[in-house]
Amino acid sequence: MTRDMMIIRIRPSRWLVLSLVVISLILMGHMLLQSAPSEAISTGAKTLRQELSIARPNQDGQEILLSKTIPLKVGIQLKNVYNLQLALQTYSADGWYWVAWTEELNEILQQENLRPGKMIDFFNQVEPWNSRIEPETSEPRRLPDGSYYQTFRFSGNFYIAQIGERRSPFSSVQLQTVLETRPESFAFSNHAVVLEPDPNMTTIVGNYSELSGYKLEKGWIEQSTNTYPISAKNTEETFSQLSVNVLYSTEPWSAFMTWILPLLIVMIIVLLAPSLDSLLEEVRLAIPSTALLTLVLMQQSYKSELPAIPYLTFLDKIYAYCYLIALGLFILFLWSSNQLEAVKKEEKDTLRIRLNHIGTIGQISAWISLILVTLIAWFL
Repeated sequence: MTRDMMIIRIRPSRWLVLSLVVISLILMGHMLLQSAPSEAISTGAKTLRQELSIARPNQDGQEILLSKTIPLKVGIQLKNVYNLQLALQTYSADGWYWVAWTEELNEILQQENLRPGKMIDFFNQVEPWNSRIEPETSEPRRLPDGSYYQTFRFSGNFYIAQIGERRSPFSSVQLQTVLETRPESFAFSNHAVVLEPDPNMTTIVGNYSELSGYKLEKGWIEQSTNTYPISAKNTEETFSQLSVNVLYSTEPWSAFMTWILPLLIVMIIVLLAPSLDSLLEEVRLAIPSTALLTLVLMQQSYKSELPAIPYLTFLDKIYAYCYLIALGLFILFLWSSNQLEAVKKEEKDTLRIRLNHIGTIGQISAWISLILVTLIAWFL
């Protein structure tokens, strides 16, 4: 058989390698999907966890002990959560919040000529010109216990302070809507107005808060404080905060089909390249070089969905090792091609068998090492 008449085919002895590839693909997919974040509470959208303490920690973890405080009860419901942009670390939300305050606080509002809508500020709001806060009623209502009550409708864009993407694309995202007391007279050094969750609040997430590609896990509320340095007074002012947290996790199958499966298909093609006869030099050289360009474009598309983070994600580590495999096979094929060109014609068949054997060893080693690297990258 001449070289020009040679048929490109996978040698029968390599079907074992192909079987290993398919079985490993199934096992890797099962491992990733089973280990990915799952929905811990089926009714997580309707749960509320209040984390309260008399000594409230500030941003530095120190406790601020207050002898006297004025409570400001707050309830909130995020009706819609949408427009999540991880690359910009922002999301949009709208809904309602309501406040209830005592006669003591109402006297302070009258003394300082403050409207109830000015008692609370959205701490992590961005683009304030593209947001709104509107009272549902023109004046507060008086409740039977003598306190005051008013509901507000809000919408806006909010900043995501922390993005945990180490296991991306199988990761979770925690969205925070942080409310903080205002004005300066509400600071702990003055009237010490403290935000407290409304005990009658039963849900913080509405029916239209699902995000495409994510599962809604749970929602909870936390109390905290925020301290600002006041250079003019050479002191610090501390304000009460209330954080509304909603946790989402990625849909495992959606993430697998979008980001993992295309990568695995490319790598299967690369790892099957050594199954071609070593005499098919040009075909073998073309596969890993083309795969390298494809991997670069795929990773760029993946990274465009994320913000700039100072660490490698799970998928980044897999891409890095896939680059090494493709580059290693390209170097192996280049060396094999040079060996075949340099050998005498009568020794070519013997050399071809030896090179095919070396290719098989490299093929199996690369696939096994890829599985091991995937496991190490996932659990570290």
